[in-house]
Order: sequence, then C-alpha cells, then structure tokens
Amino acid sequence: MVVNMDVDDIPETKSEAKIELDKAMKVRENLEAEAEAIESELKNPTPQGGKPPGVNGSLVDNEGFPRADVDLYRVRHLRNRLAHIQTDHKKIMQRIEQLLPILLSTTDSYEQNEEYHQGNTAVTSEERPFASITAVKSGSPADQAGLIVGDLLVRYGDITDFNGIAPFTQRHLNEAFLVKVFRPNFPRAFTLEVRPRAW
Repeated sequence: MVVNMDVDDIPETKSEAKIELDKAMKVRENLEAEAEAIESELKNPTPQGGKPPGVNGSLVDNEGFPRADVDLYRVRHLRNRLAHIQTDHKKIMQRIEQLLPILLSTTDSYEQNEEYHQGNTAVTSEERPFASITAVKSGSPADQAGLIVGDLLVRYGDITDFNGIAPFTQRHLNEAFLVKVFRPNFPRAFTLEVRPRAW
C-alpha cells in the first residue's frame, strides 16, 4: 500500500483527505503489528532457554565472545527492521496528524449542525473537534467507554490537541477521566468516562 508522505502535498478535498487518511491508518496498524511481533520475539528466551537478546541487549557472553545460544544474524536483522519501522511510524503519524485537521475542518455533519450545537452550548468555539476515532478494538478501554468509529474528540481530559493525547494517556493509566465527544447525526455533544489501561 502506497501512502503519500509528502507533507507539502495537501489534499484539496475532503474525499481525497479521507482516502489518504484511511491508507495511512492501515499502514500505521501494520507497522505497529509488525513491531509488536518483533519485540515479542526479541524479548522472549532463546530456543535453548537462554536470556532474551532484547531490543538493545548485548550479543556477547561474559568472556566477550559472540553468544552461542543466539541466532546473531536474525537478531541483528530484527533490530534493524525495528529501527526502520520506528522511523516509518514517526513519518506516518506526522502524515496522520496533518490529514486529520483537513478532514475534520470539512466534516459536513459538524458544519451543518454547528449553529444548533453552539445554540445549546454543547460545543463552544474553543471546543472544535481535533481528532477522529478511526478504529475501536473490542474489549479496549475505548470500547468499554462507549466510543465508536466516527466519533470526533472535542476534549480528552483537559487536552484539546492531537499531540497531547498519548502523553496524557500515559500520565493517567488506570485513572478515570472524561472525554467530550461529538457524534455525527447525534443531537449534541456528550461526555464519556474513559479509564485507560494496559491491555
């Protein structure tokens, strides 16, 4: 799957942005799944029951010789691939962050209902959507909170920008906080309680 990573190439229409975003999200999911598999292999004991080589662990024994219980070629290959994945993941996240505001700024259902929502003080001018829910895995904290694909985040705890989501989540693992959501075709914005956790 080819994703346009040129940050200077801005989609001109909502449909173009949606196509690019869908591609980027799929690539991100694939990269994360591959990285998870690599890290799992590197962090598990060797077939001989030896110490896991790890992502950055030493590949020599106590006497300075290459470890005999490790497939050195494969470990080096996996580590190299993981480094490339991390670079590609950073680039794809930058592209997603660029595409989201374009898509959200032209979300027809929000713009069509904007006057109604503001009239009911559900969404203020300072509380425009800044992120869109594009995937919700069954049993995840988002799923248990009631978030669904297509929801637009207006406020995430006290965060109102996309870049703040991940750091805020890490600081509040296993803590409940409120998320304000605009759901297209729903009469007004509402709040949900989210409790992020490792899963």
